[in-house]
Amino acid sequence: MVPPRWPDEQGRPLAARGIIVPMPAPTNERQDLERELRTELPAQLAAYQAELTAGPAEKTRREWLAWQIRRVQKRMADVQFRLAGH
Repeated sequence: MVPPRWPDEQGRPLAARGIIVPMPAPTNERQDLERELRTELPAQLAAYQAELTAGPAEKTRREWLAWQIRRVQKRMADVQFRLAGH
């Protein structure tokens, strides 16, 4: 007989103790979209805009920031459209 790889005090493997960790309830797609629209996207937009207006940056970086701002704005419009039921 092969001994367990990681025995605990009782000689049972750790996995046999049945460690149960409470998990948060899964969210549905609407809740995910609402959270994204309410918190994530505005924070991203503010960070990109702040960096863009903070001071001089090389042209490539300014163009990338402007692109990211447009991308976030488009995503916000898309999420609003989807939440409206279309």
